[in-house]
Amino acid sequence: MPLWSLATSAEQGILDSSPLLRMDTTSLQIDLKTVPLRTPVRRAGRTTTSVALLRVSHGGCTGEAPLQPGEDYEALADWIRTSCDPNAGPTTPPPDGPATARAAFDITRLDAVGRRIEKAIHQIWNLNLSKCPPGSAAVPPIADQAVYRAAIADFAHRYPAIKLLLGTGSMEEDESLIAVAREAAPMARFFIDADGVWTVAQAAKIIPLLSKWDIDFVIQPVPVENPEGWAELSAALPSRPCPLVADRSVVEPGDLPAVAPHVNGVVINPFKHGGMDKTREFVTAARASQLTFVLSSGLASTLGATAAAHFAPYATFLDLGQALWLKENDYAGISYDSMGEIILPEGFGVGATLRPPKQ
Repeated sequence: MPLWSLATSAEQGILDSSPLLRMDTTSLQIDLKTVPLRTPVRRAGRTTTSVALLRVSHGGCTGEAPLQPGEDYEALADWIRTSCDPNAGPTTPPPDGPATARAAFDITRLDAVGRRIEKAIHQIWNLNLSKCPPGSAAVPPIADQAVYRAAIADFAHRYPAIKLLLGTGSMEEDESLIAVAREAAPMARFFIDADGVWTVAQAAKIIPLLSKWDIDFVIQPVPVENPEGWAELSAALPSRPCPLVADRSVVEPGDLPAVAPHVNGVVINPFKHGGMDKTREFVTAARASQLTFVLSSGLASTLGATAAAHFAPYATFLDLGQALWLKENDYAGISYDSMGEIILPEGFGVGATLRPPKQ
């Protein structure tokens, strides 16, 4: 039987040290799970109908990370098998590998650590869940306005805030979706995720209009491939009429100096940063820039969203609702009470548990 052993990582900064896991990677089970979405998601001419999840398991402990467009499962699995070998070096994933593979492996590692010492991940980090912000729902673009309106109205009764996923490729349609959402839920709190689809010129045109719809903030209103876009947008909107939040423009701490002067906050996401410990390193660096945090799990399942939720005490806003887009979630984990507050399961490690197979 392969053995798990614990070591200690003496981390610097404001965050507490956490134990590390040493595992025999020859006994890892690495799988690709494809799950259909409840509703196809349209983004800038591309329609997504399912999500691909990289799953890494060992001894009853499992981590996952959603594959990004263009990523190859076999390449990710091969990297884990060849690079995440504790006998060859570090017990955490090497820092220069693909973020998706590093994240899935790292979540498995921390799940095992927590189970071994009988603590949830947030307890290992000495975080207080009573300081968590409320949850939110996320609504993708829906062509049928009646269906879109009904979804917004329903979520507004159950969640304190709603994320509007835009970036349809049509600015007119994006504006129409915002207007319909506000009409459907006049008192709701909304924030927008443009996902880097808008050009700087388009963002500079639409952002001043958002005040009439009372939008809390906008995530990634400039293209990821244009790192100068944040400075250009600041020059076009010197008064910054709506708070701005950077997402995929900031992955490593080294990305912060160029972007931080032009934004109010950043998205933290363990799948983007390449694991739980790498996310904590990013939090430390971003705190020094006095930035607020939006915690996201992207298109992960409930398993991934539950792993990400252990970062909730760091966040000002939560964006963990996209797991509800999946037609099926084979793990039980994070849930919400009647007021939209998140509830983490009471188990050790990640805390998510595999649901019994359907009969």
